[in-house]
Amino acid sequence: ADPAPFDVRPAAAALGRLEQPAEAAAVDPLRLRDLALRTSVGKAPGPDGLRHEHARLWPDELWRMAAHLLEHVERVGEWPAVFALAEVVMLPKDGTGDALDFRPITLLPWLYRLWASYRRPEFQAWLVALGVQPLHHQWEHAESQAFHFAAALELCGDEAAAIFASDMSKAYDGKAHGLLRQVMSAAGLPEWWTRPLLHAYGFARSVRFGGACSAPRLPSHGIPAGCPVATQVLSLLTHTWLAVVRQSGLGQSRAWVDDLTGMCVGSQDTVSAFVGTCQAASSLCASAQGDRLNAKKSCVLVHPAAIADQLRHSVPSLSLPVRTSVVDLGVAYGSAGSAWGAIAKRYSTLASRLRRVARLSLDFQVKVRGHRIELGDVEAHIREAPGVMDAVVL
Repeated sequence: ADPAPFDVRPAAAALGRLEQPAEAAAVDPLRLRDLALRTSVGKAPGPDGLRHEHARLWPDELWRMAAHLLEHVERVGEWPAVFALAEVVMLPKDGTGDALDFRPITLLPWLYRLWASYRRPEFQAWLVALGVQPLHHQWEHAESQAFHFAAALELCGDEAAAIFASDMSKAYDGKAHGLLRQVMSAAGLPEWWTRPLLHAYGFARSVRFGGACSAPRLPSHGIPAGCPVATQVLSLLTHTWLAVVRQSGLGQSRAWVDDLTGMCVGSQDTVSAFVGTCQAASSLCASAQGDRLNAKKSCVLVHPAAIADQLRHSVPSLSLPVRTSVVDLGVAYGSAGSAWGAIAKRYSTLASRLRRVARLSLDFQVKVRGHRIELGDVEAHIREAPGVMDAVVL
């Protein structure tokens, strides 16, 4: 049983429900084989003992048997006992060797990972139908988001601005399986998909550290980071925060994995209302889903700095520190008057590294239609163009 209570209603309201749950299409053994062949052999083996390099040698008949097995798993909603196991390995984070400086990664069976990868396009299509859109817009990458925020801070002039940057603590590990089960059911996701998925999440796990290995234990919480659809599963819950913020119509918002970010430019009252909405959404997710914000990584960036006290007074429930600069996903936004400089410095460092590479004694010639061309000559011509400060041709 899940030790902490949760409320599925906010997530269910944000997601809506699929009108016509899809029936499971037959597993194509040739497509399954091609997927395995495209997967890097460097992927870690699973506790089921199967490996990508072994699967490359399988005959077609064995792939047909694997396809039939996966179809059976989808019908019954459970994996055979021989595959129902997982192992948590401790990988070093910063290389210090300290006992606490390790990240737990759950290794799921190889066959499960192949199945989840095979069905991932269908799962992604359901998420789009539910309104959990993929990041196909100007904020698709953290870098583009940083540029957008930096430019907005530079151009806001006399207007007030605020960036609500929050990072969830233990976003994967803290998710109750009971909550996931109810959210997926409320959203109308088909059971042929959800039951094998959640059964795998509940596999008995042993923890391996160095030469020691613990006895297996049954987990009640956790989205295994080693699952090919872990990010999409988490988005079912982070969408709750996005839906609340977007319904206010006060600003822009973005969610990627466990980073939830919003920005608003306008009057001081509008900015205060937006920050209050973001805080309310965070509080809702905390009470309903058990989400907790990382106090060290989360904050509110304001411009001008003088409105910080007013913001704290207007939003008494605000639990995050108010700052004039912020770092999110490793990208410095800075503050008005310095934000663009922070981003420019990041890219000038990259350009200087490329220039050092260009000075190496390597062959920088290419052949085009039988003619050898020096890349340095191409760079020189590009640098002569108006508005070009520097150029590197690779």
